[in-house]
Amino acid sequence: MQSEDIKQAVRTVNDEALNRGVFGSPFIIVDSEGFWGADRLEQVDQWLSRGGW
Repeated sequence: MQSEDIKQAVRTVNDEALNRGVFGSPFIIVDSEGFWGADRLEQVDQWLSRGGW
């Protein structure tokens, strides 16, 4: 990560994540709905299958 372009890209992505409410990892956003934690992957699958709750 010596390149200034790469450093700026990381800053940009981090800022976007914070602005979208990301607070942990893994954090998945689908249709503006946030899912936090590996144990939520089944819920992500249900969301994608049903188009929401």
